[in-house]
Amino acid sequence: MRVSLPTLLSVAISLVSIVNAHQDHTLEAREYIDELIAREEAYNALERRDLFADISTRELIDELSDRFERRAGNNLKLYQCEYCHQSFDSKEDAKKDAKKVPCPNSQSKDGKHKVKPTPKPYGL
Repeated sequence: MRVSLPTLLSVAISLVSIVNAHQDHTLEAREYIDELIAREEAYNALERRDLFADISTRELIDELSDRFERRAGNNLKLYQCEYCHQSFDSKEDAKKDAKKVPCPNSQSKDGKHKVKPTPKPYGL
């Protein structure tokens, strides 16, 4: 069976036109939905930006500091013994505690606590 070139060419062109006529448009629909979602996210970001534009940096830091202090409560100790890692509010509290209960660590001289300031938590 012999097929001539013009016949083969006409069959190929007709197949291409059929394929183009029956395209699947789901990809285009997905791109359109993605574009709508991106517009909505950009609109929400602009709304948030407008809300935060009214708040100064100082006010924001003050509010965050207040919230952190409320969350930490009175558990935030400023000094800590290097030997036994017991926490104290002040150096005087460490001295008073050493009189009541001496430092249990063997490195301690005369049961005194070796007090050092604790590092501040992140954000203070």
